[in-house]
Amino acid sequence: MCGVLLVAGGASAAEFFKGKTMTMLIGTSPGGGYDTYARLLTRHMGRFIPGKPKIVAKNMPGAGSRRAAGFLYNVAPQDGTFLGTMQRDAIFDPLFEGKKSRAKYDPRKFNWIGSANEDPIVAVAWHTSGIEKYQDLFSKELIVGATAPTSILAWMPHMLGNMFGMKFKVVAGYPGGSEVDLAMERGELQGRVIYSWQGLKTRRKQWLEDKKVNILFQMNLEKSPDLPDVPMVLDLAKNADDRAILALLFSVNTFGRPYMTGPGVPKARVAVLRQAFNRTVRDKGYLGDAKKSKRLIIPVDASRLDALIKKAYATPPRLIARITKLRQPRGKVEMRAASFQVVDGKIVKIRAKGRRMAIYFKDKGKAVRAKVHGRTTLVRVGGKKADRSAIKVGMTCKITYEGDDSFAKTIVCP
Repeated sequence: MCGVLLVAGGASAAEFFKGKTMTMLIGTSPGGGYDTYARLLTRHMGRFIPGKPKIVAKNMPGAGSRRAAGFLYNVAPQDGTFLGTMQRDAIFDPLFEGKKSRAKYDPRKFNWIGSANEDPIVAVAWHTSGIEKYQDLFSKELIVGATAPTSILAWMPHMLGNMFGMKFKVVAGYPGGSEVDLAMERGELQGRVIYSWQGLKTRRKQWLEDKKVNILFQMNLEKSPDLPDVPMVLDLAKNADDRAILALLFSVNTFGRPYMTGPGVPKARVAVLRQAFNRTVRDKGYLGDAKKSKRLIIPVDASRLDALIKKAYATPPRLIARITKLRQPRGKVEMRAASFQVVDGKIVKIRAKGRRMAIYFKDKGKAVRAKVHGRTTLVRVGGKKADRSAIKVGMTCKITYEGDDSFAKTIVCP
């Protein structure tokens, strides 16, 4: 009977998805880990969906992925044509925040498709910060970056400060993790509490080789074999309740890079999407592409994600109340004064004279001019830090800037 249902669901899906254009909604800014993993999946998954629909990626950053998750839950068509990915901590927001939560969704009702990788997490300090090991945090303050004030990049430092007395200053308002990284390189920030170890050793391999960051501790249920000498936060717990709280929080790392579709999508189509995901993450072409992109794939299936969510949301109220208290800022969270935007802009003109340089590119069809300064603009070309002279007409780059004729904050070109 089950086999017949699967065949029937597959046949129906083939008829439905054929000729369709699907959307992968990405709840972060371009260039970071969530974005890269989602675009990698987008390039391959359509081959394994009956009818072979086209899938396009669309970024919708905001509120630590809550904006995109809310759109997928409440606004997007509930027919299987919209998939989404969200920052893993946003899954727990309604649980920890309760009535104060800004989340307009119930994670238990999403149809989870799977996760691309189970991800060990570490905290890092920039080499000039004066923080060499986690013990230094008890006497020195580390300035760390975050996306939304309620994102895990913000509340985890609060949590560690309230639970153990570590000293952090949180600056929120960055569009995504890639902007936090660039802010560290510029000297604007001194560290980052939540960092994917896989992302660090692949995308920021040069940081490790040049000893640009100090790895302070890891936030996992089990010690990563790559990091045998890096302390576990779990081992700092002073009692059983604190250990249970940390274990709950660190279980979110299993979600890695999660994918879901809306709560109203027909079950037969959900089954087809899950099957397509499972085939994709084991496909040689996808895995080869992931290797070229320096992305480690450790897939987690939908049933495990569902089980983790059910277990988390069954946590005793007294522990949730303690988590809520521990997550509160010890002081005011600083917000970035600037309002930067990140665009993929094709360089159409470069004007350079002496120490002055400006680039011209298109943003939403409009011509934009941005000034490039050797000290205030971080330039990366081909994954490496570069001189501004490496920027050439015809390149399509990710440009972070505040507005027309402003100084570009970052220019990242392939």
